[in-house]
Amino acid sequence: DGSSIAIITGISISRDDVSIKEMRNVPTSTKILFVDEDVPDGWHTYHVTTSDANGRGCTASTRCYVGIERPTPPTAVSVKETGLSGEALVSWSRPLTGVNGSTLVGDITYEVYSKDGNGEYRVVGTGIRDTKYVCRQANGFVNFCVVAVNDGGRSDYSEVFYTYIGATREMPCRWSGVHVYDIYACGGEQGFSWRVKDQDDMIGAFDDDGRYFCFGHPEGEVVDGGRAVMMFEKVNISEPYASLCFYVYKQDGSTNELLVNLVCDGVKRQVQSLKISQQQINDSWNKVVIPLEGYYGKSAVIMFEGICHNAPAIAIDCVTLGGIDDSGLDILGDTSSVCVSGSLIEVTA
Repeated sequence: DGSSIAIITGISISRDDVSIKEMRNVPTSTKILFVDEDVPDGWHTYHVTTSDANGRGCTASTRCYVGIERPTPPTAVSVKETGLSGEALVSWSRPLTGVNGSTLVGDITYEVYSKDGNGEYRVVGTGIRDTKYVCRQANGFVNFCVVAVNDGGRSDYSEVFYTYIGATREMPCRWSGVHVYDIYACGGEQGFSWRVKDQDDMIGAFDDDGRYFCFGHPEGEVVDGGRAVMMFEKVNISEPYASLCFYVYKQDGSTNELLVNLVCDGVKRQVQSLKISQQQINDSWNKVVIPLEGYYGKSAVIMFEGICHNAPAIAIDCVTLGGIDDSGLDILGDTSSVCVSGSLIEVTA
């Protein structure tokens, strides 16, 4: 009722609805400090209920986390070349808070990982105390992410930074053909892979010699969900109205899919999702053009990902970057997920 009282006849303190402290006849002028010891790590809710001579008073509650919080993931992950062959410098920013929002104190160490073609994380370095790490044997298309570790546990994986380590070239440039490796993805699902196809019953998009890039199972089997990734070299997109152009073969009745990704500024972005069934001309090559105006002045790695549903293969041919001139592309073999079989082949684009 707003009237003053001199004595609080009772104070009850509970944690998670279990009483842990009872106090009696406490003067209202007393400052109360109570330390709850041997509390299990985790979230807890505390309730404080007061009472006076006329009966029970009000209850106040608060919720807090007890223990050392595991860190949030490191941020601002970046990968740069060191200037030495096969070396990449991975750097990141220290996480400032734990997963429950508390400010982190104490030591933090880091682990660096690379993500393979099957989505599995492969450890690159552990026990790192600095916010940078030099990765060696980093050639071609690479990716890295970082985990922070303290006494509270391991953080989730940071965002994956994608890039290409090695020589790049300007686009457009004059290029007479496409040099490719006959590659088979050792880590691909159900044995699926990208490879160079050469068969008599289906010619290439421009009747070159019947060779083209093909995703499928070596035995021609159909396994729903099988997929593999093919990567091309990094190019500098130096024309404001450049476009990626290729031909995809539409097999009548196929529900397979082809995803086209660009890796730029460390981020992999899907720029096109093609359903084979939606292409216009059955049992023929269909031209696909993807504008790249938003990537002018940047460097990018082009990735094709084939997903099998009901047909044994997906075929693409004549992959070019269009500008003033057409530019053929070199296929890349990611040594962490593919093995190279056979010799270098030249395919006319």
